Amino acid sequence: MFKKGIGKILVVFILSNTVLLWILSKAHPLEYMITEPFKALSQVSALIATLLLSFDYILATRLKFIEDLFNGLDKVYRLHHIYGGIAFILFLFHPVFLAVQALPNVAAAKLFFLPGSSLAYNLGIYALFSFTVLLITTFYIKLPYHIWKFTHDFMGIPLLFVSAHIFFITSDTSRSIVLRYWIFFFLFLAILSYIYKRFIYGKFTKRYTYTITSIIQDKSILDIVMKPVSQKLHFKAGQFIFIQFTSKNLSSELHPFSISSAPEEDEIRLSVKMLGDFTVYLPDIKKGQNVTILGPHGIFGDVISTQPDKNYVWVGGGIGVTPFLSLLRHKITNSQQELGKIWFFYCTRDQEEAKYDKEIRSMMDPLENCNYYNFCSSTQGHLDSKVLEQEAGELTDKIFLLCGPVRMMHDLADQLMKKGVKAHNIIFEEFNFLSS
Repeated sequence: MFKKGIGKILVVFILSNTVLLWILSKAHPLEYMITEPFKALSQVSALIATLLLSFDYILATRLKFIEDLFNGLDKVYRLHHIYGGIAFILFLFHPVFLAVQALPNVAAAKLFFLPGSSLAYNLGIYALFSFTVLLITTFYIKLPYHIWKFTHDFMGIPLLFVSAHIFFITSDTSRSIVLRYWIFFFLFLAILSYIYKRFIYGKFTKRYTYTITSIIQDKSILDIVMKPVSQKLHFKAGQFIFIQFTSKNLSSELHPFSISSAPEEDEIRLSVKMLGDFTVYLPDIKKGQNVTILGPHGIFGDVISTQPDKNYVWVGGGIGVTPFLSLLRHKITNSQQELGKIWFFYCTRDQEEAKYDKEIRSMMDPLENCNYYNFCSSTQGHLDSKVLEQEAGELTDKIFLLCGPVRMMHDLADQLMKKGVKAHNIIFEEFNFLSS
C-alpha cells in the first residue's frame, strides 16, 4: 500500500523517469540537444504534457487510494486543474517549437498547425484543437454546472487523438520500445480512468438512499437533515459526500457537500450556503423526498483521531464551519477520550451571519480545555496569526485545521509558516470545491 501523501513525489518520479528514457532513446543526446534544441524541447514538452494529461484523467476517478495519495479529494481536484493547465501549455509549445526549428522553411512550419496529407500530423492538430476548445469552456466561460459537466463528457476526445497521434507518428516513441510502452501504459490507464468515470462511477459505485426529514432555512444557509431508507452511510467526522436530489427544478448531477452531523447520529445533516447556480434552487426540495448519496470522501479530521493528545487550532470561515460542527459533535459523543486543547475560531462578517454560534457555544461551554471565539471581520478585521498567537500562545506546538474561503486559508497558512509552524501541521480543505 502506498504511503499517504506521496502522490506529488510519485508524479515527479514518473516525469523525471520519462525525461531519462527520452535521453536514453538518443544515440547522442547532448549533440542532438545542441544541434536541434527546439526539436528537443518540443519532444520533451509533448512527453510531459501527455503524462500530465493522463494523470488528469486518473485524478478525476475519485478512487480512495488516489485521494489518500494526495491528502484529500479537494487537493486532488486542485491538482487536476493545475496539471490540466500545464499540459495544455506544453501541448501548445510542442508544435510551436517544431515550427521554430523548421524555419526559415515557412511551408514546413505550417504543417504543424494546418491539416494536410499526414494522418499523424492531423491527429496531433485535432488533439490540440479539441483540447483548446474544452479548456476554454472549462476555465474562461461561466456555465451552469450541469452544462459545464456535460462538456466534460467529451474530455475523452483529445485523449483519443493524442493516443492515436503518438501511435502513428515517427518519433522517439516509435524508435524506443521502452519509451513507447512507458507512455502507452499511462495512456492506457487514462483511457480506463475515463471509461470508469464516464460509464461506471455513479452507476455501479456503492449508493445509499436517504429520505429528507427536515429542511431549515436561515437566510442564505440551509440545513438539510436526512435519514437512511435502509443501509446507513458510515463516515468519519469532517468528511463530505456527493449527493443527487430528485427535485424537478434541480439537475441530476452529483454535487459535493460537507457533513455537519456526527457519525454516531442516526441522521445526516448537510449545512449549505446557497451560492452557485445549483445551490440557489435547493429550497425547492421537499420533506419526504429521497436522495442518493455516494461517498464518503475526505481526510480532513483524520489527524485528530491519529493524534488526539495534540493541541489544535480550528479556523472555520463562513460555511467552512461545517466540518468542524461534525468534529465537535463527534467529540461530545466521545467525551471520555483523552484529548488536547482546542482553540476554535468561527469567522463571519458579523454576529448576524454566525448562524451556528449558539450551537457551537452550547457544545463548547461544558468542555474543558476548549476555547471558542466568534471572530467578526466587520468589527475585528481579518483573523491573522497575531490574533491566534495572542489567544492560543506558542503556535509551533499546535496543529491547525483551516476550512473556508481559499484566500483566507492560504493567507493564514503563509502567516503561520512565517511564524515557524511546519507545513505538515497546517491542514486545510478548499471549500470552493465542496460548495460547487
